[in-house]
Amino acid sequence: MKKLFFLAAAFVALLGVTAFAGDYHRGATLICNDCHVMHFSQSHDYGDGGYEAPALTSGPNEALLRAPVNDLCLTCHDGVAGAPDVLGENFNGYTRNAGSLNEEDNSVAGYPNTGGHSLGYEGNVPGSNPPIQDTLECSSCHSVHGGANYRNLGARGTTFTVTYNNVVPGTNDLTRDVYQRNNAHMFEGGTNHYATSNIDYNEPGNSGSAYATMCKSCHTDFHGNIGGTEYGTTVYDADTTAGGVRWFGFERHPAAYVNLNGSTYFRAANSTRPAAGFAKSLYRPKVMSATGAWGAQNALLTQTANFTSDLTPGCMTCHKSHGNQNPFGLIYANGSAELTENGNTGATYAQMCQQCHSMGTLLPGVL
Repeated sequence: MKKLFFLAAAFVALLGVTAFAGDYHRGATLICNDCHVMHFSQSHDYGDGGYEAPALTSGPNEALLRAPVNDLCLTCHDGVAGAPDVLGENFNGYTRNAGSLNEEDNSVAGYPNTGGHSLGYEGNVPGSNPPIQDTLECSSCHSVHGGANYRNLGARGTTFTVTYNNVVPGTNDLTRDVYQRNNAHMFEGGTNHYATSNIDYNEPGNSGSAYATMCKSCHTDFHGNIGGTEYGTTVYDADTTAGGVRWFGFERHPAAYVNLNGSTYFRAANSTRPAAGFAKSLYRPKVMSATGAWGAQNALLTQTANFTSDLTPGCMTCHKSHGNQNPFGLIYANGSAELTENGNTGATYAQMCQQCHSMGTLLPGVL
């Protein structure tokens, strides 16, 4: 019996290093003993050279977990090479697309609990309707046992699908929500799998944002559809000057459906708005595009090639989904330098707004 146990453990460990194009914690990389322990008494590894069990501390825990859920996730996802680092400074040294989580007790140096999602937060969820009061855990947004959604996303029973090009690496598929330029996962030797430079957002069929649908499962009143109660009363008419449609009456910032070059206040590249922001910035916030026409960073957009009436803001245009060192995880960007997780060094929130909006006096650094 003991021999059979070790053979089984060795087989499980072997599955753990099987390469596939996608995310961890699913398929061959969903390994039970990574997170669970049967009797909460284990004091040794499995002896097969594969998995080395961390020391069991507090417990036993719900669902036979090796540790409380956030502590358990951070065993691998905080300061470990080859796994995405999601708390505080990035151990792996790239610009993270999701940014960084913090903790409610303000224990993460340089990352205050005002800068995004705070692990352990127990208050009311901002914008939730009806009000949600729950403890924020990694499993609030991610399916710990994997799933078909991008990044194993899954939240509160809301039906949404966030697809990505996990079939042909380096080839965009406009029917999917996310374009990963390089699909090699970190444990496969990929160095930028979770990097901002590796991720672009499509908008399949101009149908809105799958990300926004997920975020809305908690932050109900922050955004919605055109004409919906979350937006306010919307009135629109033709705007030939801007080359699109003008939208009026927003009570909350759109997170989908509204194209940048259809906005009254968008700083479009035309004769009436010569001091264009978004169009004339070398480094722009991330937006969605139904045609994949977001353009490359460190390259100017052009009126003909990139303004095809489908550049659409989304949640990730202004926020890091985990957070960063700025209030609310905002990305302070002025368009003049490569984006870090916080935006650009020395940039302000007003310059971030002026990337798209022309109202007010231009600030230094805004093109």
